Amino acid sequence: MFKNLIQLEKLYTKLNKKENFSNASFVKGKYDFYHYCCDGYNDVGFGCGYRTTQTICSWIKNQNIAMNQEYGTNIPIIQEPSILEIQKILVDCGDKPSNFIGSKEWIGCFESCIVIDNLLQCMTQSILSIPLNL
Repeated sequence: MFKNLIQLEKLYTKLNKKENFSNASFVKGKYDFYHYCCDGYNDVGFGCGYRTTQTICSWIKNQNIAMNQEYGTNIPIIQEPSILEIQKILVDCGDKPSNFIGSKEWIGCFESCIVIDNLLQCMTQSILSIPLNL
């Protein structure tokens, strides 16, 4: 873990109880919050999708670690990919051209799901909760 990361857990317990959070959503479990330049890679202006992908991967990693410790399971632990590793995954799977690696092109939710699917070797839909009453 990089020293500039912020580890978050039970953030809702630190919120002002007098505020109205009727429309707020919270994450259960520990994760590292990846932000611009946190690993020394200058991604200011294009890195938000990459950092979101890394943060989600951190949450998955920490949940698997907790499951292994609590239940004695042997769930594989993935490491959060770097920006260049994310770009390579997207090129290798055919989503992006080879000149995408090292670029400052944005990625979105779709690409994030491709990366997570690739790392976990499963469909992201089976991990992420999707409301049926859209």
